[in-house]
Amino acid sequence: MRVAVHILVSVLALALPPAAHAQTGGFWDRMEERWFDRLPIQIQDPPQRPDGFLGSWWTSGALAATFAGLQLGADPPSNPHWSSQILFDEDARDGLRADSRSDRDDAGLASDILLGGLVGWVFLANTALVRNWDVQQELWKLNVDALLMNLTAMRLLKVTVGHERPFVSDCRIDPDSHEDCDDDDEFNASFFSGHASTAGTMAGLACAHHLSGGIFGGWKDAAVCGGAAGAALASGMLRVVSDYHHMTDVIVGWATGVAFGYVMPRWLYYDGRGRARSPWSFRPPAATAPA
Repeated sequence: MRVAVHILVSVLALALPPAAHAQTGGFWDRMEERWFDRLPIQIQDPPQRPDGFLGSWWTSGALAATFAGLQLGADPPSNPHWSSQILFDEDARDGLRADSRSDRDDAGLASDILLGGLVGWVFLANTALVRNWDVQQELWKLNVDALLMNLTAMRLLKVTVGHERPFVSDCRIDPDSHEDCDDDDEFNASFFSGHASTAGTMAGLACAHHLSGGIFGGWKDAAVCGGAAGAALASGMLRVVSDYHHMTDVIVGWATGVAFGYVMPRWLYYDGRGRARSPWSFRPPAATAPA
């Protein structure tokens, strides 16, 4: 119950504009001390938001609007644009795909559980239960942006590329071979693997927070990063076992997740510590004095 209250307070505080914080005065200071400064988790070297447009909440709003527009206004093709397998897709499917439908369904469920655990770890242990509201605010911004970048890229490529899922070819022969057999279903097209990319994003964020931020210290942070990376790899591989994705879809998903979940945070929030202006900053350069 106490954890739920902390999460609720964090989200409500996140939604308040700066002006509302200023107007509450001492009340907000007491709330911060009561709810945020006594939380159990502390980041020793917290991230710092970059300067410019990329560091503002307007960025998050723009990303959310773009994703919502794609989600509501652009449907994946019912007849996939791309149906062929490439590279080692066929061999990977033959070697990894579960034999029975029940085993494939179990693999899909296991992938969902692993992904849910990673999302919970990043947004709970690495965000909502972190001491100090100022630190939490930076973490919320970073985590939300990374997730929105991933979801937007995933939806855009799902609509434009529309790679046929592996099980669709079997559905033409045996309509009962897979739980999602439906030749007219938009679910038949996808690229890249959303589970792999989202799990990779969450694992990347966990590694960035633990390795660069120093939550537990020493080998414990490395162990958490390794565990998160292993869960992300397993979640992606299970998409091949369950016959929802080709191996190349999963690999592209992992790479995308690492880019948004680890490379972007390290580049803009941790290594740069928010001091270097991002390339998307619209601030004019400082004027130089005439000689």
